Amino acid sequence: LLYFKTVLGTFPQWFKPGIYPLILVCYILSKLTFSSNPFLMYTTKVVASTFAAPFTEVSFFSIFIADWLTSLGRPGVDLAYGVCYFSSGVFLAEESGEVLATTFANPCHESEVSKYIIYPIICGLPLWIRFLQCLKRT
Repeated sequence: LLYFKTVLGTFPQWFKPGIYPLILVCYILSKLTFSSNPFLMYTTKVVASTFAAPFTEVSFFSIFIADWLTSLGRPGVDLAYGVCYFSSGVFLAEESGEVLATTFANPCHESEVSKYIIYPIICGLPLWIRFLQCLKRT
């Protein structure tokens, strides 16, 4: 709601529309990082041990986390594309009615870094972690 109020201009001008999602992500990360909830602390420890798969003990919960991350490969790529799309500012040109030069004049489509490095890492890293867990279990 706050984002749409800033886009419509009914919120103070010093509060830019792109700042709100950044503030929201920082708030969520601070609550996840600095919380004293015992379950959250345990979950953070298990997620950290999941990423250190070949060097730590593999438990059922770490296998569950790795399988969950494996299932989130495509949504992770979509999230990375959304971050790229909104951080590049292409959506502002589309909202103002400017016609882009080509249909795919989007830096997220044309970027070699995102196509050949970021998206494969997002899709492949959970599979690699799961593979390392399987090697540790055998």
